[in-house]
Amino acid sequence: MSIPVQAGFNGFVHMLKGEAGFGANKLRAKRGQIAVLGPGGALAVQDAQPGTRFVLMAGKPYGERPIYNGPYVD
Repeated sequence: MSIPVQAGFNGFVHMLKGEAGFGANKLRAKRGQIAVLGPGGALAVQDAQPGTRFVLMAGKPYGERPIYNGPYVD
């Protein structure tokens, strides 16, 4: 399976259930893990277990440096 991701976006996958391989290097991620996406125009998902579920989050980076001030980011 291949999911398009707009070029220039940063993103990650949060695994909700199951296990699957992601990206060109097919690194495995399982329930409770996060896989950070590298550059490219699509997310490749391989060898997913039946019933695997994940959330794909991607967006254009702000380009701003975070300023830490307590338990949150300003």
